[in-house]
Amino acid sequence: MSLFRALKAKLFNSSEHNRAEQSTLLQVTPAEPPIETPYFCRHFSLKIHATEALATSLEQDAERGITTYHYDSPQLIELLGWEFANEPCAFHTTQFDRLEINNQANALEQYFWLNKEKVCSITPVIPNQDKMLWQVELYNIDDLLISHFTIDAHFIVCGDIQDHASLTGKLQRTFHEVEDEQGIRRLRIITQNPKLTQVVESNYFGERDGISRQFDALGTLLFEGHFIQDQQVGLQTWFHHTGNINYSEDRHPNGMFITRYHENGKISETAEINSDGLYINTLTRFYESGHVQLTRPLINDQIHGIEYLYYDNGALEAERHYEQGYEFQAFWYHPNGVLKQKMRADSTGKILEEFYESGQLAWREQFNPTGELHGEHVKWYPNGQLEEKIYFEHGKEQGMANWYHENGQLALEIYLENGLREGLFKSYYESGVLSAEGQYKNNLSVAPFIEYYENQQVQMYLPHTQGNRDGTARWFYEDGTIRTISEYEVRDGQGYLKESSFYNKQGILESYQSHSNTRCGYHLENNQREYYQEGIPDTRIEYYEDGAIRWLLTCIQDNLFSAKSLSRQGAILETGTIQVTEERYLDLGHWQRFTPQGQLLREVWLDEQGQLIESRHYFDIDENTTAQEDDEAEWDNTKNVSNGDTVGQPAQDQAAPVVTTRSAETLRLSYHLKFDDESKLYTLKRYHSNSHIAEEGNLQIRGEEQFWVGIHNQYDEQGRIALSETYTMSGERIEQATNTSAIVLN
Repeated sequence: MSLFRALKAKLFNSSEHNRAEQSTLLQVTPAEPPIETPYFCRHFSLKIHATEALATSLEQDAERGITTYHYDSPQLIELLGWEFANEPCAFHTTQFDRLEINNQANALEQYFWLNKEKVCSITPVIPNQDKMLWQVELYNIDDLLISHFTIDAHFIVCGDIQDHASLTGKLQRTFHEVEDEQGIRRLRIITQNPKLTQVVESNYFGERDGISRQFDALGTLLFEGHFIQDQQVGLQTWFHHTGNINYSEDRHPNGMFITRYHENGKISETAEINSDGLYINTLTRFYESGHVQLTRPLINDQIHGIEYLYYDNGALEAERHYEQGYEFQAFWYHPNGVLKQKMRADSTGKILEEFYESGQLAWREQFNPTGELHGEHVKWYPNGQLEEKIYFEHGKEQGMANWYHENGQLALEIYLENGLREGLFKSYYESGVLSAEGQYKNNLSVAPFIEYYENQQVQMYLPHTQGNRDGTARWFYEDGTIRTISEYEVRDGQGYLKESSFYNKQGILESYQSHSNTRCGYHLENNQREYYQEGIPDTRIEYYEDGAIRWLLTCIQDNLFSAKSLSRQGAILETGTIQVTEERYLDLGHWQRFTPQGQLLREVWLDEQGQLIESRHYFDIDENTTAQEDDEAEWDNTKNVSNGDTVGQPAQDQAAPVVTTRSAETLRLSYHLKFDDESKLYTLKRYHSNSHIAEEGNLQIRGEEQFWVGIHNQYDEQGRIALSETYTMSGERIEQATNTSAIVLN
């Protein structure tokens, strides 16, 4: 057997055994004379490499009719495939060290053991017949398989061989013997797993020989190929799970023709590959419509000749000229046929030009032999007016660079050295008046950067030192009124923002920020600059129009701030703690709200995630009303739902605002809401002005949604129950009772 066949046979879990027989098989009937070579027919056979004479000991159990042979060393059993008369291939092997023969049966039964494991059994199928058959179970311990098949008196396999998984018992592979049109026997091997079924025509070496197919779990054909001695020959086809063809290869001795397909079944590409795996001749690609998209001439994987590209409507898109893979000339076209881009290349570099659909030149740039921009880069507007002109040396901008408005006026001018800004910078409006100016050294601003409105009023004055903002920067409204003043400083080469003041158009201070550790500066990449600012202010102040402080935020620790809201007269209206990040403000901890006269009106407690833990509302002594309806604070994520669901309730039972006159200077609780960690509900209690309870119950609050759960009661000012309701855990009211009636709703 050739080395090639030996290697290929291993793909089917088979191995080659080409040796002269040195022993006589243990057989249940006398062996027929061996088949002479001229009459040889491909087949399977079972071979047992042991004789009674090789046994080291013998036991006989006359009562049971069992004879047992013992062997000092393991003996071999093989399932052999015979492609030729003197050249077998082993498909399954196992070993045994003990043989039991049952003599009581009408025909002998043989059981082979290795230690305590049964590895093979041979039992009669049709006893007392002229042609005896035996059922074989052969255990392939290494592959975890049990092979089932039938043999005759000469140990020739008759019928199919079925391999089952020894752990699950599931059928994994079937060897089915068939005859072709010439009467030549061959194998059809069917391999099954949950996702893929493979049907392979094979010879008795286990080599694919004929048609091989693969199917998915639904039975859809995924692959069909032709093989000779395990070599793919002729047409090989792969399919999508939809059943449409995906890819095919037509293999011949000198290479193959390959075809790829779109999902709609139409050809997407055709090509030819030589025996070395290199593309040759012409590669052609197609649109889904079937129209040609590309034709590419190839010699040994290199484009050589003219490559043509087409639009889907058949119009020429490009014409690219190659010589042994090197593109030296190309023409691209707009869909209307007008030249879009032109490229010329030689040993000195290449020139690239692009055109508008009108035919007007859009831009031109030059490259050196290494592919770097080198020389003049010029760009034009569609009207033919110059848009920009920049010079490059070895990929870096060099010299004066100019940009222009579409009306021809200069838009920007700056000197660049080795790609970096160097010297004066000036930009202009379309009217020609100055819009900005600055000065750079090694790409860093070294002088004030000034921006102007078109009326030449200064818009921004930004002082710089060695690329960092440094000193007093000012921003102005168009009429010259100050808009913002910011103080910057440089410490150890790093820029920092110290403070900023913000003004409205009337020049009145609106807010102020103080910083202690806010870094700022510019990210530099080539000649591009991007300003960054990292940090948050330590103090923030907002003002009323008359200059009085309206809101004060002061850092107390890291990103935690003390927050105060004040009236125009300076009285504290609200206090609390805020967590400040660059993305959000989050209220935390204990918050209090006061009346302008200083009386505590409301207080809440929030956890570290800003969720409400407890809320207390007090009667306003001066205004003789409750603060229950005040919901302006962002941290109040509940609503007064005491009358939120009173369907069917008599009008006289509806709660009405209570106004009383208070003279005592003591806080009187109006409303109390507290979270219970065990039940995950909020307990609510509301009081009349005479301190009698007015309402109580449990609330479920989920974001904006809130509803009663369990028993909810309302009382009159004398403490008598006026309404009692019962709710499910999902907020559905199931019972309602007043002092005069009761209704069961569900």
